[in-house]
Amino acid sequence: MAHSDKASLQQSESRVRGQASPTRRKAVPPHLWIVIGVMSVFWFALGSRIVPQAKQHDFLNLYSGGTLALRGPLQQIYLPEVQFATERKLVPKLPELVPFVRPPFYAFALTALAAIPYRVAFAVWLVLQTAVYIAVLVWAKSRWGPDALLFGAMFLPAALGIASGQDCVFMLAIVAGLIALQDRGRETAAGAVLALGLIKFHLFVVWPLVLLIQKRWRMSAAAALVVGGELLLSLLLVGPAGLTNYIALLRNPNIERLSPSPELMINIHSLALNVGMNRLSVRLALVVLVVALALVSSLRAPFRRAVVAASIASLLVSPHVYGYDAALVFPSLCFVLFESQSLALKVFAVLLCSPVPYLLNLAGSPWSVATPLCLFCLLALLARRQLMLHFAAAVRTS
Repeated sequence: MAHSDKASLQQSESRVRGQASPTRRKAVPPHLWIVIGVMSVFWFALGSRIVPQAKQHDFLNLYSGGTLALRGPLQQIYLPEVQFATERKLVPKLPELVPFVRPPFYAFALTALAAIPYRVAFAVWLVLQTAVYIAVLVWAKSRWGPDALLFGAMFLPAALGIASGQDCVFMLAIVAGLIALQDRGRETAAGAVLALGLIKFHLFVVWPLVLLIQKRWRMSAAAALVVGGELLLSLLLVGPAGLTNYIALLRNPNIERLSPSPELMINIHSLALNVGMNRLSVRLALVVLVVALALVSSLRAPFRRAVVAASIASLLVSPHVYGYDAALVFPSLCFVLFESQSLALKVFAVLLCSPVPYLLNLAGSPWSVATPLCLFCLLALLARRQLMLHFAAAVRTS
C-alpha cells in the first residue's frame, strides 16, 4: 500500500510538471488588464502614504545593517548602541532604534545596497522589490494561467511589504523558486533555494518537519548543507562574540520597535491575545496543534499540499509575523485556488488573496484576528481533507 501511494503521488506530481495547459499559454483578457491596472493605481496611492515612513523604519534598518557590514565595525553590528549611532547618521532626528535583526550573511549581501547613497538606495530597493514581484507573477501566470495575475494584483501583503521598504517579496521569490525547481524534478536545487529562507528563519520554522515527514531526503540534505554554509559565513564575518550579540539582540525586551503591536500580528499568539486567552499554556497548545495539522496535511500528500501546510503553519507559530510577511503564501493560495477541488478551501484562499482580512487590522483588536483566523481555518480544512483521503484509501483496501 505504501509503495502504491508513493507511486501514485509521483505520477501526480509528474503530471503537474509535464502539463502545458493551453489555459496557461493564452493571452491575458482585456478585462483582467483593466482590473490589474486599477489595483496597481490603488496600491500606488496607498503606498505613497506609507513610503515616507518606510524610509525611516524598515528600510533604514536594512540599509544600516549593510552599512555596518560594508564599513564596520562588523563584529559590533548587533550592539544596539552601534546600530542606533549608524541610523542617526542617516536620520538625525530618529527617536529610537529600529533594530537590524537579519543574520550576518545577509548583512554582507546588503553591502551592495549600502554602497549606494541612502536616498538613491531607497528608490533602487523599491524598484528591485517591485521587479521581483512582477517576475513572480509572470511565473505564476505561466503555471496557473492569467487568473493568477488577477489574484496577485489583489494581494495586499506583497504591495504592503514593498511600500514598507521590507524584503518580504524575497521570501515569496524563495518559495516560488522552490516550487519551480521541484516541478522540474530538481529537488537538490530546490533545497538549496529553500535554505535562503534563513534570511528570515522565523518564517520557515515548520519546513524542516514537513520535509522529514514527506521523506524529501535530497531536498532536506541540500537545505541543511547550504544552511551550514550560511552559518559558517556568519561566524567568519562577526565571530562568536558577534553571534552572541545577535542572540542577545533578538531576546532584548527593552527594544520597543523589535516587536511592536503584538495584537496586529497574523499568528496564533495574536489570535489568542485578541480573543482574551493570552495564557502561555493556551499559546503553547495552539503551537502544537498548528504543527500537528501541518504534519497531518503533509503525510503521504503531494508536494504542493506540503508547501501550503508548511508555509501557513510557519506563519502561525512564529512569534513575530506581520501582514506583509504573508506575501510568501501567495503560491500556496494559488495551489488551493487552481489545483484543489474543495470549495471550502477555495473560499478561504479567495479571502486571503483579497485585501479584506489584512485591512481589518486597521480597526485594531479584536478585528485584527481576521487574518490569523483565516490562515488557521485554511490549514485545519487542509488537514481534514487529507485525513478523509487517508480514510477513504483505507476503506478501499480493507
